[in-house]
Amino acid sequence: MGVLFPIGYYFGHKPGATIFISFLFILILIFEVERFKKPGFNRWVFEHLSSLVKSKERFQPIGTTYFLFGVLLTVILFPHHIVVASLTFLALGDVVAAAVGERYGRIKILGKTLEGSITFFITAFVAGLLLMRLPRMQMEGLNLELVIWGAVSATVVELLSFKIDDNLTVPILTSLVMVLVSG
Repeated sequence: MGVLFPIGYYFGHKPGATIFISFLFILILIFEVERFKKPGFNRWVFEHLSSLVKSKERFQPIGTTYFLFGVLLTVILFPHHIVVASLTFLALGDVVAAAVGERYGRIKILGKTLEGSITFFITAFVAGLLLMRLPRMQMEGLNLELVIWGAVSATVVELLSFKIDDNLTVPILTSLVMVLVSG
């Protein structure tokens, strides 16, 4: 689902994306407030929507809340090509890394797996190479150096994001690194 945001933003523009994502973020905030105010509703969410939420999120905000806030801040603060790349790195890298890490991960690093982190990097790097081929991304300046720095920083931030949800930290910090590198 998360990959719809970079795809939509690739074809869209900052004002429209900001309004749309703000709307979604407000909706999820209302959902979260109601969930925390009403224990019965929270219980219902975890009984009926268990495929969309993690058990650890029962008494804390769900990953979607962090994701939408991270996407919103990234869209507001950073250039188009960098936003598309960093959101793609998160959307694809996180999902593939989790699947590989859970299934094949043996070497633990900071509560994650080396295999998952390597997979995250490879996925982000390959996605970046594919993004570089898109005309708009080329025109806006996405290049190999930015892809490498973006994939590395996304991987490191994802690995180190144990205090704050990586759905928030990865797009923002990856975008920041890419902006600094692009000078």
